[in-house]
Amino acid sequence: MVRNFEKRLKSMSLREKIGQCFTIGYNDSIIKAEVVKAVKLLNCGGLRLIPWEREGLAYKKGEERTFKGGAIDEQRGRRMGSAVYATPGQYAELLNRYQSMALEREHPVPLHYSIDQEGDSYNDYIRGGVNLFPSNMGLAATGDPGLAYEVFKAIGRQLSAIGVNFIHSPVLDVNTNPRNPEINFRSFSDDPRLVGEFGVAALKGLAEGDVTAVAKHFPGRGFSAEDAHYDLIYYRHNGRQMREIDLLPYRMLIENGLRSVMIAHTVYPGLGDPENPASVSHQVVTRVLREELGFQGIITTDSITMRGLMNKFGLPRACELAFKAGNDLILYRGGVNELFPVIDYLEKAVRKGDLDEGLLNRALARVWGFKEEKGLFARPYIETGKADRPLRDPEIIRLSETVPARTAILIKKGKAFPLKAKTRVLVAEQLNRFAWQCNDVGYHPGLLYEYLEALADPERVDVVECTMAGRQDLPRVKERAKAADVIVATSYYCRTVEHNLPFIRKIARLGKPVIVVTNNPYLCKKLMFCDTVLLIFSGNPRGLKAVSQILHEKVRPSGRWPLKDYPRPRPE
Repeated sequence: MVRNFEKRLKSMSLREKIGQCFTIGYNDSIIKAEVVKAVKLLNCGGLRLIPWEREGLAYKKGEERTFKGGAIDEQRGRRMGSAVYATPGQYAELLNRYQSMALEREHPVPLHYSIDQEGDSYNDYIRGGVNLFPSNMGLAATGDPGLAYEVFKAIGRQLSAIGVNFIHSPVLDVNTNPRNPEINFRSFSDDPRLVGEFGVAALKGLAEGDVTAVAKHFPGRGFSAEDAHYDLIYYRHNGRQMREIDLLPYRMLIENGLRSVMIAHTVYPGLGDPENPASVSHQVVTRVLREELGFQGIITTDSITMRGLMNKFGLPRACELAFKAGNDLILYRGGVNELFPVIDYLEKAVRKGDLDEGLLNRALARVWGFKEEKGLFARPYIETGKADRPLRDPEIIRLSETVPARTAILIKKGKAFPLKAKTRVLVAEQLNRFAWQCNDVGYHPGLLYEYLEALADPERVDVVECTMAGRQDLPRVKERAKAADVIVATSYYCRTVEHNLPFIRKIARLGKPVIVVTNNPYLCKKLMFCDTVLLIFSGNPRGLKAVSQILHEKVRPSGRWPLKDYPRPRPE
């Protein structure tokens, strides 16, 4: 319990208490007017950090390279811009400035900071030489939960050094639908017990790295066929399936001390509520998570502005129902100006008796208790001089360099593998979305070419940088391929962005052997027309370096197929 909790609670206005229950999205690496308003005027409890992105964009289907993370008004969609570059120390200093604003409020409560850092291309802390790791499914492909523990400890150490308290990870969705467009390799596996085993390893590793895990997306979205960012999804697992498959990993982590859970915006008839998304369902949040599973930690919604929820309830009503359901924190990644009338609405709801103030008080007891345990009341500021130390830690660097090959699987070995010293290679390399958003010396477009060139005669390696879909890139590839013996092409999957399978098919028709590298096991079957298929669960720098080493037989791929019910494709 926070020291003087009751006194602190009584001194705070109703409006201030409501603000304390919101985590506000902060996209950038500079002081932003809207975030200042959120801290000083709305009295928000914390910030959700995205230090590589300049603006949050509208949910809008069919628009390529558009971020889908939080704006409400579809008429105000804006192209995603790159955030101002800041070193880890500079970013930590910036967060200290926001923390100072919070502590200068009339009733000072320190901010908490949360972030996403899932692996492969799903990372929000990507700049300044951060050591990045493979996806969850890649870690499962190593077959070693102990290694996953070390990876998540390294992730935690790097995040805690810049001031992060919560990481929205691990993903505990059991990906039982191979066509799931949202979860996919973000899951550890389609085997619920394997997901739980690696989830426990992640939980313990993050705790050792001094970051608190927020398991998601409760009660599970692994069987979905749609993306919850756009539509309201009705989950088709019945109650028995939910408890045997989707809830099993949560049971395992709760037994091992899980402190926080993120709730999905999906409807679960099998859990007793056929109408309301889990995030606003008292049945799911309180009856199932709190009472049936015995979870006593902090519960947060997923981003409250997801389209299906907004279409059904609108923002004010959705927030009210989220508190009534039993959530402690609401994650809000929309425009801050739109939130002021929401706070007005919630304040009126309490005064009218429609929303119990006791729910807010109990939520703050849990959240403030966490902040007390983390030492935020006593030591709210980040040591900026130490922010980049874990990034330069030799053990973390070594780990990030060795793990990718342990996830890798040579699905099909053709005549083009391995690359010979005199082989003329053309690299058809996708402009990975996160690489061009980061675009610093450690993580930028064209890295695979750089790594391949470093291991070969530079006159024998050429490159065509292609878009993710590659729709207009064939003429350049066709021209450069005339001088090549082998084409090395990347076919990475990235949620919300069209993949390049049609483009790879066209490249294969040029008559040169194609070595294709993918990060997605579900794409391998569709890529078997290529000469060689290499599955590696990482499109970030360490993964791309491992690709070059594998193709030159400097290291051996040693991954295991991580899926139980989706068979590994075999060459004919």
